[in-house]
Amino acid sequence: MIQLILIWTVGLWFLYRIVMWLKKRRDAIKARGRSWYWAAYLVAFVGVVLDIVYNVVVGTVMFADLPRELTFTARLKRYRRGPLIWRWRLATWFCARLLNPYDPSGDHC
Repeated sequence: MIQLILIWTVGLWFLYRIVMWLKKRRDAIKARGRSWYWAAYLVAFVGVVLDIVYNVVVGTVMFADLPRELTFTARLKRYRRGPLIWRWRLATWFCARLLNPYDPSGDHC
């Protein structure tokens, strides 16, 4: 079970990095033509769907809490607004180490 969660986490993280790379180069992709643009949106759509499933399945196990929001990022934002408990620390670690450095804005969650 732990190995499956780890593989899913790493796989989704790589997909997140690809989506953020596409976001950063949106104008260049758009200039290449419609097929490139729609392919990029398809990758982003797959990423969002996998993020939702990850939030419901893995996020529930990882944080021992049922989701109140649709995406894993929204869950992390909620925990970071909360008190300084173990969920806050884990959410802060995810944001600081895995998500924010790869978002072009630098502030994903």
